[in-house]
Amino acid sequence: MEGSGEGPHYLDLPKDSPKNRKGASPWSQQLAIQSEIKYFEEINPDSIVVMITDDGLAPVFGLGDFVGGIKKFGKEMTKAIDQYCIVETASKDLLVRKVISGKKPKTFSLHCTNPQTRALNSTKIDIALKWVAPIVWHRKNHSS
Repeated sequence: MEGSGEGPHYLDLPKDSPKNRKGASPWSQQLAIQSEIKYFEEINPDSIVVMITDDGLAPVFGLGDFVGGIKKFGKEMTKAIDQYCIVETASKDLLVRKVISGKKPKTFSLHCTNPQTRALNSTKIDIALKWVAPIVWHRKNHSS
């Protein structure tokens, strides 16, 4: 995304990999997801991966999906404006929301893009953030 690090590529899976077998169990899918998460975290310093736990950004991100990003701090956080991000607020809330520029200096607004969301805290206006992690990795959870 920023021209650094390892580029996108297909994973070479062994022929007996659960992903290559017909009728692979949900358990084998969970193991494959955990393997991808581990690899993502290994090659990306300051990365974070979370599971989507509300419908605030549906249909882009659904319940049970996994998303990952690389944390940005300080002035770098402005690069995340108008993107879907994992964020940690100054009050230590961990959320996945669309990040918008706040009206007050050094603040941001967080929004759900699903107008029919049942998510609590669907909008937070002019809040301080500890860090933002624009979403660069997404894995749908097909077993949920």
